[in-house]
Formats: sequence, C-alpha cells, structure tokens
Amino acid sequence: MQNISVLEKKDEIETNSIPEIYNLKLNLETSITQADNKIEKSTIKINNANFTSDKGSGFSISGTILKEAGDPYSFGELKLIINNYITFLDSYKKDVTNALTIENESSTISKDEQNQYVQISNSLFETAQRLIAKNPETTENKGVIAISRQKNTPDYTINGESLFGIIQNLISSK
Repeated sequence: MQNISVLEKKDEIETNSIPEIYNLKLNLETSITQADNKIEKSTIKINNANFTSDKGSGFSISGTILKEAGDPYSFGELKLIINNYITFLDSYKKDVTNALTIENESSTISKDEQNQYVQISNSLFETAQRLIAKNPETTENKGVIAISRQKNTPDYTINGESLFGIIQNLISSK
C-alpha cells in the first residue's frame, strides 16, 4: 500500500488585480492486489483533495476508484464539492460567453452560429446546476456532484442520473 501526501504552501495569485491565496492539499492512498503474477484489483482512495482560496471559493474531491481484471472500466464513486457553486457557475458561464463574443469579432463565425454556441453553453450550465441541485448534500453555499459507476454496469451516473441520458438530453435540446 502506498500513501502519497502533498501539501503546498499558500501562494498569492493575481486574478483581476485582486490577490487570492490558494491552498492545495491531497492525501492519496493506492493498493494493488496480485494473484498468479497478474494484477487482480487496484484501488485508488482519495481521502482528501482540497483546492481553496482565502475568499471561500474552491473545491474538494474524495472517493474510491477500483479496477478489477475482469471489468474493462473503473468503478466506484468520486464526490466533488464546490464551495459557492452558484457564483462559480455564473462566473464561468460569463467567461465562456465573453470568449465566444471575442472569438466572433476576430473570426468568420456568423452571429447565428455565435448565438447557437451561446445557447449550447447556457444549456450545459443549466444542466450542471440542475444536476448539482439533485444531490441531497447540496446547500446554498456548497454544491455536491457524485460521479459513480457500479461494478459490471455499462453506465456512469452523476447524482443518480445516467451519464448517457444526460448526453442524450443535451444533444436533443439543440
């Protein structure tokens, strides 16, 4: 069993001329089970991975990922917790929309195509917000996304909703 622990000191990062201090902490545990000189099972456990700023924004990840010889895909669950997730999504959505607008001014993309890309972007952010709201651990200040796959099942789920279904809904909403 191997334990890896990383703790980086806080560094000042300038964003829009407002310095923020970020802290990254990761505790990762791995194990491999062998039989007849073949790897039968490997496990990665993320005990704590935090990326936070001094203003309370950031995210953390925890969970366990397993891989067995007879199953071609990994299974288990990862949980992503986003602090101040509504502000984070709104800010990121604004940045994407601004990037699409700036790109349009310097390229051959038509206004109709730009509007279509903005609609797709809006749909993605609405889907993300809806999925985050489905998790019972989500609060006003903390958004929780649980990504999981059960052993020998064909699909991953995000907060209990099929990833295949999410993608199909996004494609059909265009």
